[in-house]
Amino acid sequence: MFYTQSSFIVAFFFEKRSCIGELNKEDQFLPICDLGLLKLFKYFYYDNSHDMQLNLLNQSSKKSLALNIALFLLIQIINSFLVFGLGWDKGDNPSFVQKPYVEPSGALVGGVWLSLYLLMSYSRWYLNRFTDQQIKKLKSAITILLIWCSLYPFYTFAIDSAYGGLVGNAGIFSLSLFIIISSWKKVRSISYLILPVLLWITFATTIILSELGYF
Repeated sequence: MFYTQSSFIVAFFFEKRSCIGELNKEDQFLPICDLGLLKLFKYFYYDNSHDMQLNLLNQSSKKSLALNIALFLLIQIINSFLVFGLGWDKGDNPSFVQKPYVEPSGALVGGVWLSLYLLMSYSRWYLNRFTDQQIKKLKSAITILLIWCSLYPFYTFAIDSAYGGLVGNAGIFSLSLFIIISSWKKVRSISYLILPVLLWITFATTIILSELGYF
C-alpha cells in the first residue's frame, strides 16, 4: 500500500506517466493500484472536459487554481493546528540560551504562512500555462518548495531541534532565491510572488539565531 500511495503522489505532482503505464490500459495499471486509488487517480489525472491526460493540478483552468490553493492551504491549516493547537511550539529546547528579540504571536505566524502558501500555490498554478521545459522545471522547484515548507513543523518543533530548523530554513532560503533568480528574466511576476517567502524565512532565521545567543 505504501508503494501505491508513493506512486500516486509522484505521478500526482510530476506527471511521471512512464512510471505508471498508459491510463487507458487499465489491465496494465491495476497491478500497482487498488481500485479505490485508481478511481481517485483518474479523477485528478483526467480532464474530462477536454479528454486529455492532464493532472488537474497542472492545468491553467480556474478549477485547477482552486484545487492548488485548497490543497496547500489545507496542509498549512493542519500544520498550524499541530504547532499551535497541540502546543508543539511550547517545547523547552535546551539549545536556546535566551529569549528571542521578538516573539510573533501564533495568530500572526499562522496568518503569514497562510498568505505565503497562497502566493506559492498561485505561482505554481500560474506556470501551468507555459510549455517551455525550463518553466516546467521552475514549477517543479515551486512544488518542492511547497512540500519543504509543509515539513517545517516536523524538522523543527516535532523533534524540538533549533539546528534542524536552521538547516531547514537554509534550504527554503536557497530554493526561494533560486526560484526568484531563475524566473526574473522569463516570468518576473513569479519572482515577486516568491520574494515574501524569502523575506519571511530570513526573519524567522534571525529569531532562531537570537534564541541561540548569536546576537
